[in-house]
Amino acid sequence: MYPTYGVILLIAFLCVHCEDRWIENSSFNYFEVVTAWFLVVFSVFFLMHLFRLQSKITCINWMLTEFLHYAVGGILVFIASIVVAVKSYGVSALIAGSVSAFLCFPTINIRNQFYGL
Repeated sequence: MYPTYGVILLIAFLCVHCEDRWIENSSFNYFEVVTAWFLVVFSVFFLMHLFRLQSKITCINWMLTEFLHYAVGGILVFIASIVVAVKSYGVSALIAGSVSAFLCFPTINIRNQFYGL
C-alpha cells in the first residue's frame, strides 16, 4: 500500500474545497464527495494493512475488494476531474485540483496492473 494516492487526492480535495469562487456548486460538490469517499476507504484499507487485519478476517477476498475499490474509485475520480476541469473557468485553485486528480488517476491504474487481476 502506498499513501501517494491519499496525498495527491488530499491536495486535490483541499484545492477545490478552499476555493470560494465556485460558479456551479453541484459539480464541485460531486468532486469533493468522490475524493472524500476515496480518501476514507483508502484510509480504512491502509489501517487494515497496518494492523494486519486482513489475515484475521479471512471470509472476504481483500485483494478483489481493494481492486474493485481502485477500479471504481479511479473511474469516479477521472470523471470528477474532467467535470472540474471543464467548469473551472480559469480559477487557478480549481485547475490545480483537477490536475492533481488527473495525476492520481494513472497511479491508481498502474497500481491495479501490478495486482495481476
